[in-house]
Amino acid sequence: MHIFMCSSIANDIGEKGASALAEALEINTSLQNLDISDNHILSNGAISLAKVLKMNVSLQSLNLQHNRIADDGASAIAEALKMNTNLQNLNLAFNYIGDKGIGALVESLKTNRSLQNLDLSCILNICRNKAYHNFSFEPCAYFIFSFIATDITTLGISVLAEVLKLNTSLHVLDIGYNNITDDGASILAEVLKINTNLQNLDISTNDITKKSASALAEALKMNTSLQILNIEYNDITNDGASALAEALKINTTLRNLNLNYNDIGDKGAIALAEALKMNTSLQNLDLIKNNLGEKGASALAEVQIVNKSLTIIIFKLKPFYIFFCQK
Repeated sequence: MHIFMCSSIANDIGEKGASALAEALEINTSLQNLDISDNHILSNGAISLAKVLKMNVSLQSLNLQHNRIADDGASAIAEALKMNTNLQNLNLAFNYIGDKGIGALVESLKTNRSLQNLDLSCILNICRNKAYHNFSFEPCAYFIFSFIATDITTLGISVLAEVLKLNTSLHVLDIGYNNITDDGASILAEVLKINTNLQNLDISTNDITKKSASALAEALKMNTSLQILNIEYNDITNDGASALAEALKINTTLRNLNLNYNDIGDKGAIALAEALKMNTSLQNLDLIKNNLGEKGASALAEVQIVNKSLTIIIFKLKPFYIFFCQK
């Protein structure tokens, strides 16, 4: 019998359980998907699994989120990625990884050619507060609110950016909930000008303002690969939305743009509407929980008359939701 998927979520398997799984993977040649998220495997558990990843030829997806693997665990995984040629999806979200671990991971991307999806969202130092030593999984926004702590700094983003200039396999990058700020977003924007393989970028909840939104807009005028961009839960305001609107007049590859919760008002909505009369590639625009009034709503409604590619515009106009769908 061949087992292709194994899931053991929130079972508190710990370091010993991870070590036992690693031993099994040494002889298993069929398992493709392993999910041991929320299991408190810590650094040692990740190190045990990393040793196996160096030689394993079947595993394609590995979910280690919410395991407090820290820098040592992340560094061990990174070393394995330099040798592994099969893993395509790696989820390390909700772990305690700092610049050392992030640096090791992005360094491995210089040589790794198989990894396509890497989730580094919400890399919080959640162990700083002893009261949460035995916490269970909660929405990431809760930890942001409680701890306001992050470990991907501008230095980490700079290293990641350098690797993205060289890596040709990574298609999806999620670094949401990491407080990279305008400095980090602007660094990524420079990379987007030359990167030709990244298709999906999530930089939600990162304290991004109109400054880096303008930098991202300039990048979108040149980028020809990005299809999905998530900037929700930031503060780009009308000016940032207007800058992105100018980019949409030129960009022909972006399919989905998420601008939820960005304090965008009528001015920004009108600018986006004007751009969407010209843009024929964007399919989904999310504007939930912004500050649109009747003028902005009317401008977006008019888009449906001339834009035949836009499938849905969603926004909230108090006190109810309005949906425009292109049939």
